[in-house]
Amino acid sequence: MLDSKPVRTPEAPGKITFSSRASGAVYVLYEYARVYDPKRKFNVPKRASIGRLADPSDRTWMHPNKNYAQYFGGAAPQPAAAPEPAKRPLPPPGPRSLAQQVGPYIVIRSVVRKSGLGTMLKSAFGSAAGALLDVAQYLILNGGPTLDAFSLFARRHPLFDPEARLLSHKFLVSQLSQAGEEEVAYFLHLWNEGRDRRQRICITSDAADPTLNTRPLEISPCDVPAPEMNGRIGNVGIAFDARNRMPLFYSWYAGIGTLADNLRFMASEAERFDYERVAFVLAHGAVSKEALEWMDAQGVQFLMRAESASRLATGLLKPHLGTFERNPNHRIPGTDLHGKTVEGRLFEGDRKSRLLHLIFDPCTMAAERQRFEEVLLMMREHLKSVAEFGIDWKIQPPYTRYFQGVTRTITDKEGRTRTIFAGAEEKADAIRERLMLCGCACLISSEKMSAAEACSCFQALDARDAPDGLINAGRPTRDVCGTDDDDMDAFDEPSDDAQSGFIFAQFLALIIRALIEEKLSGLAGEVHPESTEEAMRELGMIEAVLYDDGVHRIPQRLSAVQKDLFEAFELNESDLQRLTADLDKR
Repeated sequence: MLDSKPVRTPEAPGKITFSSRASGAVYVLYEYARVYDPKRKFNVPKRASIGRLADPSDRTWMHPNKNYAQYFGGAAPQPAAAPEPAKRPLPPPGPRSLAQQVGPYIVIRSVVRKSGLGTMLKSAFGSAAGALLDVAQYLILNGGPTLDAFSLFARRHPLFDPEARLLSHKFLVSQLSQAGEEEVAYFLHLWNEGRDRRQRICITSDAADPTLNTRPLEISPCDVPAPEMNGRIGNVGIAFDARNRMPLFYSWYAGIGTLADNLRFMASEAERFDYERVAFVLAHGAVSKEALEWMDAQGVQFLMRAESASRLATGLLKPHLGTFERNPNHRIPGTDLHGKTVEGRLFEGDRKSRLLHLIFDPCTMAAERQRFEEVLLMMREHLKSVAEFGIDWKIQPPYTRYFQGVTRTITDKEGRTRTIFAGAEEKADAIRERLMLCGCACLISSEKMSAAEACSCFQALDARDAPDGLINAGRPTRDVCGTDDDDMDAFDEPSDDAQSGFIFAQFLALIIRALIEEKLSGLAGEVHPESTEEAMRELGMIEAVLYDDGVHRIPQRLSAVQKDLFEAFELNESDLQRLTADLDKR
């Protein structure tokens, strides 16, 4: 057993040697005798370990073991007392945690600097750049367009704001208010500067009402204006690059116009940024015939997705069921998907024939079927409970798609007859058809492309369209931090500039996540995270702890997966330690 107190390495010329181990430890060996070997005809040294170097790079001090006293007699000499290092004063008590989750912060800091985002934000927003980055960092790590848990986040994570003051509603609102329309327009100009204006850009539109973004795509006979939502912004139109991955610009506007009006508005926004080719990517809500006719007349390209739950997809997929789902000739290379491209018209009277990309995903088939069975069970239970009341009631959509109402005529004691709802019969053909469509979808394109190309355009959209997606066109929530009630009034009626800043922070989060995904795309192997969210959770396990001397240190060693993640961003452990030390300078 080694003594915890170091001693000087003995001075015995020719008798002290050092032995290194794979672990990095260096042991001190003492030659106590030499024995002549008659067979080998030379002296063989006999050595014993007398301790281990305190520092492998310094051979003057060592930790002795029990052999030290045997060969050098008595108690080990004590080293001269070294002066204690001056302790840095601890920060005053406050709401910030002594353990900071530094992994995601360091990665985001790296991509922001290397992409030039930091310089652009500083030029456009000045001192508010740090606050905007903090909100964007929160949105990426918490996975949702709300600020409900920002107070807890600000305590546990390093902040980009130089003074780390984001613990007040009023301060946060004041910082967001600096991202007005003029400042945002200037940043978007910087962000799009130098890009190829001849490339095709993809434009998507998200409604403020989350329920509108979950409805399957349908074709409506007329264009109906969207209802106004209590003063909330109606839509956020976002333009992405040709791969539908990197955000280029966005525009938010009242969602009370028709879809054709919204498409015209976003097309004019693309012209303002000098982009020549535009393609609309539509996956939710209702697409009117008027909007389709406008896109055809203007030569605007589009790509739409009709999921199996929609009546549009049912009509387009039904004639081709059984021809592509399990046919190896229609397998899309590099994926588990099967796809087939045919031509067809979307509705009766459609003037143009469209390209229909019929897709089957076996991975989602089981989950989609389970969800449908659960919905069907709830419908059965609801209809059964209604029948027990014995009232006059008619089945309404969406029940009418899978159930046929059954009525019964009864006579009361006074001899009057009336019709009551007695139950419902299942439409077996409709249910069987819906089960066969589970896992299928129909992608509709206006230009010629393969099923694989159409699928790749929607891969990034799927991540953004999750229930916890980053973009929401509504106002920021008032429950930002757990502060006093007077402070909370700051979010009751935020100014237009604060609202603009909140939307911009969400757009900024989309940009940063796209930059992170580009770096992570080079990783391969089953042990690596499959998504940005999983990678951020893995990096979030790296914590910097504030010690008694006032210095942040990372006590744990990085795992192999964490090292690979840092290497994807051209970072290593020394960079991690150096950037963690920067926290102490703030």
